[in-house]
Amino acid sequence: TYSVYAGIGNNTEAEFLRIDEVSEDWNRCCCSPYHPLKLEGRQYIPMPGETGSSDAFNYGEDLKRDFGTFDARGKAQQTNGIYMQNPVLFSILRDDGQRCCACPCKWLNTFVCFNCCQDGIKIYSGSIEDEDPKEKGRNTVMPTDQMLGGITQPNFGGCCIPVIHMFNENSQSTDKPFGKIEGPCIFGGWSEMCCSFKFYVSLFDSPSKAGDVGLIIKKKPASAAGAMAELMSDADNYSIEFTNKSLTAEQKLTILSGQLLIDYMLFDGNTQKCRSDGNGVT
Repeated sequence: TYSVYAGIGNNTEAEFLRIDEVSEDWNRCCCSPYHPLKLEGRQYIPMPGETGSSDAFNYGEDLKRDFGTFDARGKAQQTNGIYMQNPVLFSILRDDGQRCCACPCKWLNTFVCFNCCQDGIKIYSGSIEDEDPKEKGRNTVMPTDQMLGGITQPNFGGCCIPVIHMFNENSQSTDKPFGKIEGPCIFGGWSEMCCSFKFYVSLFDSPSKAGDVGLIIKKKPASAAGAMAELMSDADNYSIEFTNKSLTAEQKLTILSGQLLIDYMLFDGNTQKCRSDGNGVT
């Protein structure tokens, strides 16, 4: 689950959006983070004790009466159940991915020289129904009238730096992108403990790393608790700054979706610096 906050402060009052993965369980378990991916964005629901007057707040009122009687697992289950009642604002689907013992599938996380190696996503308004319940997120026929934007890896993937291209609503992969996101040459590993990584969002025809649209930062831990989370999990903290005031709402959502794809491509999966087993922590 991704929590999205407005502004720079990381307080709960500023949270306005949550994005949940609803991909097929088996592929997610065995092929993560390169599996067929489906994300759904919903308005944030204030929890008991918080204030608000939105429709989402009214959903939370149903939970408020018995919230104190649940244990931690029960609270998580009840909260998730309330969220599933909240309408889906937008859906993000990966352009296929790696699957368990099934073909056809893509071969991601490698040098990009053919379409079968290209990663990418499409963003749609509202909810997208799955064609086959056993293959969530692998729709073959998509509603073009709901498309808000798209992202794809170019051939050769930017060579020495990670690059993805962003497309406007109802665009085809052969159309000219409206923008690009370019990352650093060196990142990941133990450097995540002490370094922040910048991903420059630029217009497509702008020079490399111009950043004339915005800036995405994968932030280093800001506290001891953040450092422990970085060591033991794949939880990450990002910030997005929009510097171009002429962006449409659809383009801003496409940039946000690009940040999510970057997280899956580069920072998700087996990125823990430490692990625990029967012999202790290593």
